Amino acid sequence: MKAEQVAARDARKAAQNTRQASKITQRGKRKASKAPLTKRKLKRAKGGAAAHPSSLEAAPTPPPKVSSRGRAITLLQKLR
Repeated sequence: MKAEQVAARDARKAAQNTRQASKITQRGKRKASKAPLTKRKLKRAKGGAAAHPSSLEAAPTPPPKVSSRGRAITLLQKLR
């Protein structure tokens, strides 16, 4: 009877050790690298037509050349 208990305990320990060993190896694995996401290419408008249909509304008025204090307004080069 004692020998059976010892054998059963040894079998349980061996099974537990193999389970733990497999958990450790799974935990230590690195994730596989993924391919970079592809960027969508911009498509050009086809034909000679404009990309956007022209609106019937009038174009907005240009910004003032002179401030309310009478000084000339010069836009930065990057804003032109």
